[in-house]
Amino acid sequence: IVGEINDTPMKLLGYKTPNEVWDEEIAKLQSKAASPNTSVALTN
Repeated sequence: IVGEINDTPMKLLGYKTPNEVWDEEIAKLQSKAASPNTSVALTN
């Protein structure tokens, strides 16, 4: 039953499946971790 729900597109998710949304969120987190913000503020 859980697999069926997670593979069903939902209006709330823009007609994506919960699995698709989860995969997108994980990819965002991984890309943030792979390229951390290394900018430094310079002051006088």
